[in-house]
Amino acid sequence: MKTLFLSHGKTSTPNKYWEFEGLLSAPIYWKYWNVQILIDTEHVFRFEIALGALFQLEIDWTKKRDHAGIRASFNLLGLEITYTIYDCRHWDENTEDWQKH
Repeated sequence: MKTLFLSHGKTSTPNKYWEFEGLLSAPIYWKYWNVQILIDTEHVFRFEIALGALFQLEIDWTKKRDHAGIRASFNLLGLEITYTIYDCRHWDENTEDWQKH
């Protein structure tokens, strides 16, 4: 996997950062398709659709975990573009709150 570009910065909201990344990898050819929608304790929402090595789209929104946030990723023939907005803090499962330093 080769990084084509990576840009990141802080948002105007406290503890929130953004990241925009482009990657290039040799497509791995497999014969499957997948559609997944997941809602659990860490995911507010997760959606994935994949058509072998041709195309993949993922949208992931997490909570109550380290670096929780929203991530959207699009992959076409090995070219992957990802945009993420995440919290820089770590989640403390014992206190059910962000860790205090």
